[in-house]
Amino acid sequence: GSGQKKKPNVEICELEVINSPKAVAEALILKTAWAILSDEGHEDMYIDINSAGDKESFAKFERELNTYFKKNMHLLGASDRQKFKNNIFSIIQNTDTHLESFVANAPKPLNTLSEISRDHFKEVLEFLESFDIPYRIAHNLIPHKGSSSHTQFEIRKIVETKKGESSELLAYGGRYNYLAKKVGYKKEFPSCGMTIMYHKKTSAKKVDHTKFTPPRFYVVQLGNHAKLRMLNVIELLRKENIPVYHSLTKEKITGQLSSAEYLGVSHILIIGQKEAIEETVVVRSVETREQETIHAKELAKHLKGLGKSKKGSK
Repeated sequence: GSGQKKKPNVEICELEVINSPKAVAEALILKTAWAILSDEGHEDMYIDINSAGDKESFAKFERELNTYFKKNMHLLGASDRQKFKNNIFSIIQNTDTHLESFVANAPKPLNTLSEISRDHFKEVLEFLESFDIPYRIAHNLIPHKGSSSHTQFEIRKIVETKKGESSELLAYGGRYNYLAKKVGYKKEFPSCGMTIMYHKKTSAKKVDHTKFTPPRFYVVQLGNHAKLRMLNVIELLRKENIPVYHSLTKEKITGQLSSAEYLGVSHILIIGQKEAIEETVVVRSVETREQETIHAKELAKHLKGLGKSKKGSK
């Protein structure tokens, strides 16, 4: 996080995905936060994102930053030199105009990523691209040393001010794979989270929680391409007020199907590689095992139709 202080008249909402090392966890968090903020009426939003990779990648970045500082400290005034000596990472986060070229030439976390870390980050960006969410690489976003890792992100919106264009921070977060061990657990729980800030006055929409009906559908996915499509399908259905269960972080179909059985849904929605390419979804009845393939655009209408034909049975 950015260590932001809570402002008055601002509500805070926390999103967490616990114990998943996969890029889909970041995707789920960012997509959910984006949906919440869009529903709040925010426009002109974009994501600032960066990765510092695993412990080894981050340690390499720190070494390179120290080397750069020692080689070039003769270019700095005494107070800047002292400031960076106290916190080497503040070089990359500095916005003083007189230090612009010094900061621009400093090593960047992305350049020291291990192959695994680079692949992970690439996958997160692929999710964002599949959602059509605008993002920028922000080299100054770096995690807390020792607890956070990999992806760090902020959701911002463009605001016009008298001085020109500026941006307002709406949400911030990142991955913290090493936090569990730091606070005393014996093993790591690779997780990520996000803090969303929104103004009380914009939250005029009152949600009647007594009306909540458990989802009747469970979305099952097979393979990475299907995961990319799946979040878009879930969002499509959310906009039509059709709730669904899913296990995005589960890989094997058997685990997903046993969850669906346990939750007692009436239909399973299956997205495999073929469906992901064709933008379709297989809708399978749990009771009769009958299934049909429906185009994603027609899915909401089709599922609402299923509800009508089964009104009598709860």
